[in-house]
Amino acid sequence: MPWCVSRLDGCMGNELTLAEVCDEIVDCVNRTAPEDLDGEYFAVGTPAMRGNVVNLSEARTITKETFVKWTRRLVPEPGDLLLAREAPVGPVIRIPEGGRYAAGQRTTHLRANPNVVHPRYLYYLLISPAVQLRIQAGAMGSTVPHLRVADVKSLRLPALPPLPTQHAIAEVLGAFDDKIAANEQVVIAGEDLMRSLVAVVATSVPVRELATHVTKSVDPTDFDKVVHFSLPAYDSEQDPVIEPGAAIKSNKFLIEQPCVLFSKLNPRFPRIWDVGNLPDLPPVASTEFIVLVPRSVSRSALWAALAQPEVSTTLVSYAVGTSGSHQRIRPAELLELAIRDVRDLPSSSRSLLDSAGSQVDATRRQSRALADARDELLPLLLSGRVSIGDLENVAASSIRS
Repeated sequence: MPWCVSRLDGCMGNELTLAEVCDEIVDCVNRTAPEDLDGEYFAVGTPAMRGNVVNLSEARTITKETFVKWTRRLVPEPGDLLLAREAPVGPVIRIPEGGRYAAGQRTTHLRANPNVVHPRYLYYLLISPAVQLRIQAGAMGSTVPHLRVADVKSLRLPALPPLPTQHAIAEVLGAFDDKIAANEQVVIAGEDLMRSLVAVVATSVPVRELATHVTKSVDPTDFDKVVHFSLPAYDSEQDPVIEPGAAIKSNKFLIEQPCVLFSKLNPRFPRIWDVGNLPDLPPVASTEFIVLVPRSVSRSALWAALAQPEVSTTLVSYAVGTSGSHQRIRPAELLELAIRDVRDLPSSSRSLLDSAGSQVDATRRQSRALADARDELLPLLLSGRVSIGDLENVAASSIRS
């Protein structure tokens, strides 16, 4: 039942524009922030906003001085929003805690008016399918669709429910995201444990002694659907995407057995993907990955050896490219790189390593299920077709499972 005719104490009236529900709408500095590889701050541009989360591997690291310059018109606060208005149009992220995040190029900084709209409710409203359709419809440009700042300000939002209802909706949907965030901490702890178990190994061998480099490629258009292990999928919680084969215009590597994918791009932020149980649909990997099948070691052990800090440090010195975010390594360089020989680990450590790897995988799968449940509920909730009571029961059941 729509909010305006539901029993949930009415709605706040007619549609409002984004400008009418925000205290601040400030465009980014319209030039690229100077990158500093040792910077401890981040300029979050549109490439770093895929999946409506901050992907630091795609953000530009900047100095404190640059951060101050880039935020002089409005200093971001936790819970503020960034809206991507070009390349691509539409993603929205919430500014994390920490005070280190500036609006990057082609983004607009939003600060909700809490007397009109709950900030987290506004986030969910902006990423909802209905509002995303409005955003896409307002995008201009035949070659590269984009929004002007004026378009952002004039974006019309569906009628808002009362603030208490907004708060309840934000809390229920936020419970999913909070559990996903808690799971991410479990994943981080598990991966830290895996790295620490391998860090004690004193002997080294080339990667090629522990893994076989697989280069078999296929044309995805030969298949009706494929499961695509891409860089954007990695950045979106390592969640491969089912895509029509016809929608993929270039050859991909065929994944025929469990493996570890190692990204060639930007080794300063390593992307190392432990691919375990294969899906029923044909799995394919971006050619930006190096496909490694473990030899005489487990996938978790190979992952942990490749994830040692010195691997990234060494590969950064090998990388070629015009900037930090566009540098690449060559497969031959990775295969000859010396990594810790995990075959020398005692059996108890190998067992603990594999157990930690399994827990990391299970936790990620739970997070994907939570995200799917949230995404299914979001449009029902925002349209008022699901009551707060129904939603709270579903959320509690999903999060306990």
